[in-house]
Amino acid sequence: MAQYGDLPSRAGALGDRLREIDAAHGGSLDVTAVGEALRKVLARPRWDRPLRVFVDGQHKGVEDITEVQDARQRSLLDAFGLGDLVPSVTAS
Repeated sequence: MAQYGDLPSRAGALGDRLREIDAAHGGSLDVTAVGEALRKVLARPRWDRPLRVFVDGQHKGVEDITEVQDARQRSLLDAFGLGDLVPSVTAS
């Protein structure tokens, strides 16, 4: 336990922090948003569907992080001549 330091006590506060983030953005996410996101993706042609879909009512910035990751991955695959094998868009 010593190796974890104060991490267990910090993790205990995570629920409260997430509720604060929810409250700052209009409340917790309605689960119907997940179904709506899926419906939108499935309505797109197969070749135009995103690799990942985010449904993030808390606006934690995951999309921003993944956008950078996707760009770096695209750059590497382009260098290998394989960039056309991966969708270039991420939907939310």
